[in-house]
Amino acid sequence: MESQLRVGIDVGCHAHRVGIADPAGSILEEFDISHSEAGFQEFFRRVEERRAKLGFPVAVAMEGYNGYARPLDRLVQEKGYRLFNVNNLKLARFTRKCFPARRRPTRSTRGRSSSCSTFANSYRWRRTCCRRSCPRPR
Repeated sequence: MESQLRVGIDVGCHAHRVGIADPAGSILEEFDISHSEAGFQEFFRRVEERRAKLGFPVAVAMEGYNGYARPLDRLVQEKGYRLFNVNNLKLARFTRKCFPARRRPTRSTRGRSSSCSTFANSYRWRRTCCRRSCPRPR
């Protein structure tokens, strides 16, 4: 795997959250940019600053959902950066498959309080998450 400056963009309709990491995966900085020309200029200024310091090529991963990535995706490619499209739906499916529903909220528990813990109560986690250790009767 080649060394590259890693940039991740969480795309929003009005603003985007950006994270820049070194080739080892350590976060160098995180910041928000607006979905405007000024925001895009700020993005490229900060990325170029890091690229000049470290001397690595830039790889950008961003969502492409609902068209909110436009025109930033095109500008990233024009700059010569490597662009990866992250599909949130596929990522969510992968996460559900690898991390079972044990700690994921479910619709079936809405409106029904959990007796297991305050944390489970506030987020309405599935009641089966800690039944074995729950001191209360079922």
